[in-house]
Amino acid sequence: TNTLVDIWNTALYKTAGSVNEHIFDAAVDRLGVREGEYTKLPNMFLGSDRPMSIPYNPSNATSPVINIGQGWNHFRTEASHYNSYANTDKRKTDLIVSSYTNSGTVYNLDINSASRPFSRKFIDPGRDADKMNANSPIIRYSDILLIYAEAAGPSEGYSAVNRIRARAGLGDLPPSLGVKAFRDAVVAERAWELAFEGNRLFDLRRTNGMEKMAQDYRKTITSGAYFFPIPQRELDTNPLMKP
Repeated sequence: TNTLVDIWNTALYKTAGSVNEHIFDAAVDRLGVREGEYTKLPNMFLGSDRPMSIPYNPSNATSPVINIGQGWNHFRTEASHYNSYANTDKRKTDLIVSSYTNSGTVYNLDINSASRPFSRKFIDPGRDADKMNANSPIIRYSDILLIYAEAAGPSEGYSAVNRIRARAGLGDLPPSLGVKAFRDAVVAERAWELAFEGNRLFDLRRTNGMEKMAQDYRKTITSGAYFFPIPQRELDTNPLMKP
């Protein structure tokens, strides 16, 4: 099963048959006593205004709203990422918030301003002050499908990646892509599907995509800067280790 479940509904997380998408999570519970048993992760994504409410479904103006508190606004959506989604992609329309209500006034978030749209992947509407349920995904079924598609290539990988796209409300990838074009498309799909889950940097490193990404920010980077150098102490300890 590969369905876009209400990811903040943690009751589903506790029923294995209902969470086939989430294979392995770092689980937390707002009823925990110590930080680590509960999480403050959602605050990293929320805007700093308070109190706030956001639409449950931005595509439906009459739908209910989720009341949330203020956040720290550390993880904002970059313009290049936000604009890279297709306009009909549910991962954009349903999971990236571009408006919120504060004291009865609706505020629209401009991707080019300081107050940018933010992801609601980790929002917990039942939060208890700073204590929240927001499991951090480690392995998702969608991740496995995309890993398989990238490894298999176009000869066998189309059905896997197209399942992800169909769930997001998109059509299939163009048919008859070559191996490189297909794998580039799968890596792009990973950026949209696994956004804000800590995968993108590693994908850019392993696909040698750091230089292009740096150029988008008018920065430069060399291949030698992909990783920190091995500490000299470790090289001295093991002469067989190559820098």
